[in-house]
Amino acid sequence: MPVSNSTTAPVCALPQTLLIRISGEDRVKFLQGQLTNDITRLKPAALMTAGWCTPQGRLLMTPRLFAEDDAVGMLIDAVNAERLIKRLRMYVLHSKVAIEVDDSRRAVGILGPVPEALEGVPVFALSEGREEVRALLALPQGRAIAIVPADMPVSADDRAFRAASAAAGEVWISGAASEAFVPQAVNLELTGGVSFTKGCYTGQEVVSRVEHIGRVSRRAALAVGEAPCDPAPMTEVLDDRGNPAGVVICAGAAGSKAAALVQLSAETALQAGKAPLSLSIAGVRFETRPLPYGYDRSAQAA
Repeated sequence: MPVSNSTTAPVCALPQTLLIRISGEDRVKFLQGQLTNDITRLKPAALMTAGWCTPQGRLLMTPRLFAEDDAVGMLIDAVNAERLIKRLRMYVLHSKVAIEVDDSRRAVGILGPVPEALEGVPVFALSEGREEVRALLALPQGRAIAIVPADMPVSADDRAFRAASAAAGEVWISGAASEAFVPQAVNLELTGGVSFTKGCYTGQEVVSRVEHIGRVSRRAALAVGEAPCDPAPMTEVLDDRGNPAGVVICAGAAGSKAAALVQLSAETALQAGKAPLSLSIAGVRFETRPLPYGYDRSAQAA
């Protein structure tokens, strides 16, 4: 039975992602010099979140990576894939590295238990949002990404998976959001996507400067509204008085509800985590909800 027919573990395509392979003996060293996370800690059993920045510290994308025997698999933003791959290859220079699109496989999203049809393929469990937010969005417990054969039949509707990712506070930079944010302004370091102990990488000076300042002017917050609103990245967010308050980073819709990660001022985002705030996105009323993590990374580490 195709996994798309499952009622207990819906599996969907992730059309906003493209799977590429980074191979060659210098692959880890090469990626270590490009991405915000510590690639030397990459493991086959876990999916690593990272950021790839411009020299000015702006996020081009937020790839997910996993280790394989002779390569590193990397999920990149499909919307800007051609531009991103071309730019990534520019940094190879004399390194022994090959960057290729993996046409034989693709990533799929899983909500709920992992179905038997996915036995034998790489499956990476992901963090979840708060139970009350999942209930509000009518989302099942459990969220994962699997790497499957390209011809495996799955649902084409990824809206619920994107809503679940937003509810978990997990940032995906795609489309028009590319080059719009520094990592801390979208909570990337709060979700394990930035290492402050590794060596240099593209954009590292800006990212480190923001960290050493000790404060961030903008932050990502979670907002829930009514479907079928499914706002695109960089859609304007208004406050309850109709004034510009921020922009959408990423979003999705689940059943009768929609969830969006929105970038607000740090002060407003902090307030939004303590008490609901009313927002408007594309003419639809949204209300903030607490993220599953706080904004104080040192407190989390403690």
